[in-house]
Amino acid sequence: MGNDNYEMYGKLSAQLGKLVIDGKRHLPTVNARLRTLVFDAHHWPKAKNWSAVHELAKSDQLMASVIATLDMYRTDNRAKQIIAAFPDCFLDAEKRDIIPLSCIRAMAIVAAHECDDQRDTEIIAAIPASYCVHEELKIPFSRFYTSVDSDWNEEEPMLPAAINPLAKQGEVVLLEGIEHVVLENNQNTGVHLMTLVLREHVDPTC
Repeated sequence: MGNDNYEMYGKLSAQLGKLVIDGKRHLPTVNARLRTLVFDAHHWPKAKNWSAVHELAKSDQLMASVIATLDMYRTDNRAKQIIAAFPDCFLDAEKRDIIPLSCIRAMAIVAAHECDDQRDTEIIAAIPASYCVHEELKIPFSRFYTSVDSDWNEEEPMLPAAINPLAKQGEVVLLEGIEHVVLENNQNTGVHLMTLVLREHVDPTC
């Protein structure tokens, strides 16, 4: 088993070379993290460092999206490479962190490009729920109609009268006395849907 681990470490280290060069990652840090992942399963990260993922999204939306949706129970070689190359984006201790809205917006842009959506990125970033980004991140949500003119086929309730139907993405509103963030307010013809998520799950300030 020991020899197998050394062989795996050698292969993964070599494959990470290009990523290190292209991403200007610090090679000694990457190799140290990779060695830990391969030889000591007890040090597998327990959570994501969303502050670091937020910073990464400013320069690499695609990789930030990959990290954001990476299953923390996944232990295959590709997962080892990603964690080793971006160790600052992962935490060794359990931590309930708030996901920055900017990361969710970046993920929507990546998802749209994957399905060849050519609309302006600002339009796409404003409707992440339409690309099921919140479901990828397993964020609980509430969805409401904002108009009786919606042609949406789902049986959603009407937006409570206390919430502004024109509230913009990132605004904090009260739903049953609890703070929620407007993740999406899609006012496109025939849609008229607002998606809300708990403020404790999403940080609208970054």
